[in-house]
Amino acid sequence: MNNNGNDPVNYEDLMLRIDKDPTRYVRAYACYSLQAAADIAAVNGSASPSVKIDSASLFVWTKGAYFCDIAAGAQTDSSRVIPLMTVQLSDSGSERQLFDRAQPISSVFGTGEIPAILPVPYLFQKSSTLQALITNFSAATVYRNTMLTLIGYRVYDLKPNAG
Repeated sequence: MNNNGNDPVNYEDLMLRIDKDPTRYVRAYACYSLQAAADIAAVNGSASPSVKIDSASLFVWTKGAYFCDIAAGAQTDSSRVIPLMTVQLSDSGSERQLFDRAQPISSVFGTGEIPAILPVPYLFQKSSTLQALITNFSAATVYRNTMLTLIGYRVYDLKPNAG
């Protein structure tokens, strides 16, 4: 199986390759964040942040965390903001949306202390662009500093032209 480093790879195939030749691949912890550039207004306000995946590595997404606040107010565990917002993620590498419809952020992303764990890791191809559409469905709340963080690891192929 010859992959010159540019052909799409699926997660199961990648894990088999790593098991077969563990000295060929290096895994490194990584995060990619989608941050709204401005406040997200109440009643269908939206933001469309995007991030480009590293061109030198695949990215395996295993966990997700969100953060947002209201009026830049301090938060404690008991006052943590649970946003009334939905998210739809699109992956240019697979040319598809990740969900059948926009999902509540708290259904897909946990907190920084307790991130949501994906039931199956999701593999982003090299140089893919991840686009989010975040939509506020609250009748009155404006959210600030909204950030979705994809937690996982990069996979570097040390011998990209090997068979």
